[in-house]
Amino acid sequence: MGWTSHLFKGAFAAPSHDVAAMLSRRARAGLYLVRLGIRIVKQWVRDRCPQQAAALTYQTTLSLVPLLALVFAALRQTHNLEAESRFIEFISTQVLPDMGDVVDQLSAFSEKVATGAAGGLGLAFTVATCYFLYDTVERTFNDIWHVTVRRSWFRKFLIFYPVVTLLPVLAGAYLYWSGRLIGSGLWARFFGPLGLQFGALFLVNWLLPNIHVRWYAALAGTLVTGFALEGLKWAFVSFAKGVLLSSYSGVYGPLALVPLVLLWIYISWWLVLGGAEIANAIQNLRLLEAEERRNRDDEPINGLVAAQILAFVAADYERGGRGVERGFLSREFGLSVEVIDRIAARLKARGLIAEVQGDKEGFIPGRSASSISLQEVMAAFRSTDLETAQGSTSPALAQLIKDLEEARRTRIGGITMADLLPK
Repeated sequence: MGWTSHLFKGAFAAPSHDVAAMLSRRARAGLYLVRLGIRIVKQWVRDRCPQQAAALTYQTTLSLVPLLALVFAALRQTHNLEAESRFIEFISTQVLPDMGDVVDQLSAFSEKVATGAAGGLGLAFTVATCYFLYDTVERTFNDIWHVTVRRSWFRKFLIFYPVVTLLPVLAGAYLYWSGRLIGSGLWARFFGPLGLQFGALFLVNWLLPNIHVRWYAALAGTLVTGFALEGLKWAFVSFAKGVLLSSYSGVYGPLALVPLVLLWIYISWWLVLGGAEIANAIQNLRLLEAEERRNRDDEPINGLVAAQILAFVAADYERGGRGVERGFLSREFGLSVEVIDRIAARLKARGLIAEVQGDKEGFIPGRSASSISLQEVMAAFRSTDLETAQGSTSPALAQLIKDLEEARRTRIGGITMADLLPK
């Protein structure tokens, strides 16, 4: 087969070592970008990102006033009016560009909540609304990253509480000191909010999914989303607002800005979810391609694969590891996360493997490797190997199965996981 055939085939799959050797570095980079772009589009469609963005737009619209109320409440604790005015300026230029009327109304409504005018019930509604927005965003990011084990409600709240209490304080401190120390210079007005935006996007891409996200993948998604948002702001202020507002004002009157706010939030979520898809594709490109090429029903679920996984987990534990994440096992063995979970479920039911929860999540051996026999592992999957179904079986087939079972038992007798640890 010629190298051109390999090239076209490689555009849709990881190139072999022979093909990679035939391509220049520039061609390999171009081929990688083509594969990456195709994967991002496919994942975008498969994960229903437009529908997810619509759901997040609805949640965000409900949460705008509660979120601003929490920020204003934190800023008022500093007893500094300059920080509050700078925050309003930040919202009107970076979050809802050129929408001063909307920002003023949101500020007035949130002030009533922040000052306690809404009462205890209003405060409870504020916190609950913000929490459900956080929960929806986290669930969406976990779906994009194919995370099967979710954080408990308690762990979610432990993350949510510092976010809603610490971030407003940090934002207020930033806005206050940027004005005091830099004197509202041009570079501070531009690069300060830009840096804050990029920092927030990076933390969301890096920490929000309940899986280990490599920093370079999170950074790549952040850069694309951040610059796309800046382009969106420019296009919105320069073109969209004037054209759409003139069209809607005759129909909606004073409420003409409402569709614009919804459109702005919706497109912003499009870009944020797109950044998450980019990060996932960069980190898991080969795995995602392998999952598409192989039918899930064809993935091996048997005692031999279970022994491979358990030996790998035991070796990591012997080296002082605190647990191997399911995503790492998925990439290491080229299996989907669902198959890893199905194999682990059988091993956990027999106490051969355990799952740790907490800051570090992953699998560890259920007991010492020297006390886990290979026979125990294989027995957990006997029904998928050599066990026959009910019904008539010829004597020849029954004898063959019996001979195979005896040969296997003789061959693996006395072997433990300690004998099978990879180097």
